[in-house]
Amino acid sequence: MCFKPDRRTRPSGFFAHHPPALLDYPLCQPAPETLHGVHYVATWLEGLYLVNRFLHSFPAATLHKRLLAHHADYDALHINLFEPVFTSALGLALAGGDVSGLTLCEAEREKLYMLFHPAKGRPTPHYDALLKKAVDRLCTALRLWDSATRRTLAAWAGALLPRLTAGSRQGFALLLPTL
Repeated sequence: MCFKPDRRTRPSGFFAHHPPALLDYPLCQPAPETLHGVHYVATWLEGLYLVNRFLHSFPAATLHKRLLAHHADYDALHINLFEPVFTSALGLALAGGDVSGLTLCEAEREKLYMLFHPAKGRPTPHYDALLKKAVDRLCTALRLWDSATRRTLAAWAGALLPRLTAGSRQGFALLLPTL
């Protein structure tokens, strides 16, 4: 689904691109601040729609369990619900696990750590290709077929790369908890 704003010029003085903080769901990748008015709102709604579709690919009990591992009071906080779920699902796709349960075992987490921290003398993998392949595997498993969704999720996976390559074993335990 694509939200197409009216292309007529609208004054940005109405500040539609500055929603009140409590009404603005924090997206994993926020709408660009360079957009104004209805263009900002349309881009934000497209992101929210994608996040909603992704989260609805999992059973509510599975989401609840994963989000509790992220923060015990997740349902009372104004936090992004997508990122911890996406991170776990992407990790499982990279490790060759079952993405539907969002549960990484210790062996899968260790496999991911070794993938992003190769031993000395071993070649560094091409992370962009690995992430794209993992996103394709993830989208296929969740039946998210459209190319726009795959491109957006691949971009969001790329944004996680610095955290994955810089993380220690303890950091991986926090980023990708076993449930």
